[in-house]
Amino acid sequence: MEILRPNPAPGALRHAVFDFDGTLSLLRAGWQRVMADQMVEALGATPRAEPEPALRAATVEPIYGLAGKPTLLQMQWLADAVQARGGVALSADAYKADYVLRLSTRLPHRAELESGRKPAAAFLVPGALAFVAALRARGVTCHIASGTDETDVRAEAALLGLTPYLTHLRGARPDGSDAKRELIAHLVAEHDLGAAELAAFGDGRAEMEYARAAGGLAIGLATTEDERDEVEPHKRALLLSAGADVILPNFTRPAALFAYLWPNSSAIS
Repeated sequence: MEILRPNPAPGALRHAVFDFDGTLSLLRAGWQRVMADQMVEALGATPRAEPEPALRAATVEPIYGLAGKPTLLQMQWLADAVQARGGVALSADAYKADYVLRLSTRLPHRAELESGRKPAAAFLVPGALAFVAALRARGVTCHIASGTDETDVRAEAALLGLTPYLTHLRGARPDGSDAKRELIAHLVAEHDLGAAELAAFGDGRAEMEYARAAGGLAIGLATTEDERDEVEPHKRALLLSAGADVILPNFTRPAALFAYLWPNSSAIS
C-alpha cells in the first residue's frame, strides 16, 4: 500500500463509494484493449488517418482519462475524432452499441459466470468481497457508482455476491448523467458529510477528483487485471495525477488500509 497523504480525519469514515469495473469486478477485464481496437479501426478508415501507432497513442487519454465516466463520453470522443480526420462519423450511441457487442464477443466472462463454468471469485478483484463486508461490519454504508450501464452493473453485482452489502447502486443511465458525481454530491448533502467521512475507491480519474473535491478520501486501485496482484504503472500514474490519497494493488492485505482509516482500533488481517 502506498500512502500519498495522511488521513485528515482518522476514524471518521461513514460512507464508501466504489467504482465497479476494475475496482470490484473483473468481468470486463481487458475492456481497454477492446475499445482501443474499435477506435483505431474507425479512425484508420478516415481520409486523414495517421499511422496505426499514432492512432493507438491518441486513444490512450480518452480510454483511460474518461474511464469511470459514462461510456457514451468515450464514444462521443470517437465520433468527434473521426470527423476531425475527414471521416463520416456514426452517432455516439451507434459506436457504443458496437463496443458493447465487441465486449460480449471478446470477453465472455459474464456468460461463464452465469453458466456456472467459472465461480464468482474468478471475476472479483482479489479480496474485494471480504473488504466490502468488513466495511459494512464496521458500520460504513457502501455504494457502487459506475460508468457502465446501470442495468448491467445491478445484474453483475448480484452475480458477484456484492448486492447484500450495498445501499445505493448507480450506473450510466439514458439521460447521460454522471453517476459518480451525482451520488457523491447526494451523499455529502444528505448526510452533511465532513472531512474524510466519505471515501471513494476506484481505478479512474473521476472518482478520485470527485472525492477530493467533496473533502473525502481518494483510494486508488491500480490493479493489474490479468495477474491481479501487482500495481499497473499506467493506472498508478493516472491515479497520482488525479490526487489519490492511497494506492493499492487489490484488497488482499487490508490491515494497512484499515489502520489508515481507523488507526486507533484493531485492524483485520
